[in-house]
Amino acid sequence: MMDENIARCAAQMIQNDEAVFLGADSITYRMIPFLKEKRLTIVTNSLQVLRNIQEAGMNPDRLQCFLLGGEFRCESDSICGPAAVEMLKGFSLDKAFFGADGISEQMGICAKEMENAEIKVTAFRHSANTYVLADQNQFYKNQFYRMVGLKDVMLITDGPAEKRLLEQMKGYILV
Repeated sequence: MMDENIARCAAQMIQNDEAVFLGADSITYRMIPFLKEKRLTIVTNSLQVLRNIQEAGMNPDRLQCFLLGGEFRCESDSICGPAAVEMLKGFSLDKAFFGADGISEQMGICAKEMENAEIKVTAFRHSANTYVLADQNQFYKNQFYRMVGLKDVMLITDGPAEKRLLEQMKGYILV
């Protein structure tokens, strides 16, 4: 339920006619039902995002969707690798949304898996605003790969975190 609240709040950040990146994270999949009435362009490396778009019955006249091409990673149901990164570099995005496997003062926003993390870093670099969606279980965890610093992103979370950590973020929303 908490992930749904985070997803709903994240979807409210998206305005009509924006181009957004949705990462291959279970929390971003949950945004789709809340985007149903929006007119937007979605760029993703996630097959589950596409399935959720189809299941939600989004109006094809209001939606343009791009799936990145590259190496398929079965365990994350996503497309990664150099070809996907290069394709993503060709987009100018208004907003990017993705999850994190860990958030800490030492590592910033981090991931367990380097391949998906590279896609997220590229989305961050080609987006005007980036939102990290994370529940309280991701706080104070260091993971293998540092994606971005705390000051680089907006955080949408349900979790209690020390004020010192939250104040280092570009901004944050508690749901």
